[in-house]
Amino acid sequence: MEGLVHLRIDPIHPTCRHSGSRFIPAFPLQLKKDLNRDVLGLWRSADAVCFDIDSTVCLDEGIDELAEFCGARKAVAEWTAKAMGGSVPFEEALAAILSLFKPSLSQVQDFLEKRPPK
Repeated sequence: MEGLVHLRIDPIHPTCRHSGSRFIPAFPLQLKKDLNRDVLGLWRSADAVCFDIDSTVCLDEGIDELAEFCGARKAVAEWTAKAMGGSVPFEEALAAILSLFKPSLSQVQDFLEKRPPK
């Protein structure tokens, strides 16, 4: 994971109000302004931005699907469970997962051709 720089933003626990069938965070107005300023500053100064869209925008959990394609699904699932449970930091879990099956660029390309994300 060398070379990756990340920023963790401490969670802010808003109060929530119910709207129809979903909960909407309700931040105090000044906090909204401060958050917007801070977030905009981060976006403007970033060289790159990464999003985890697995199981949200995509229906698949990409690393698990790639691991299955490469024959390492069971071992990867154990590390995924540890990471999702919070007992292992994300960076450590990802490094361990990738070291289990070390996918090559050609494997990733073959995987994407045969099993494109849903």
